[in-house]
Amino acid sequence: MNEYTYVTLRQKPELEETAAEWFHDKWTVPQEAYLECMKLILIMKQNMVGIFA
Repeated sequence: MNEYTYVTLRQKPELEETAAEWFHDKWTVPQEAYLECMKLILIMKQNMVGIFA
């Protein structure tokens, strides 16, 4: 049985390009659209942490 380690893009932002490429290959949505969405979500999450901290 394979063992997997799950990480978030907040934990490993250097995987952003690789993740966007994987989603693009799987669902043929433009890679740039995924990158834009990921960046926006990361910014939103950072701002939310500041609000609730």
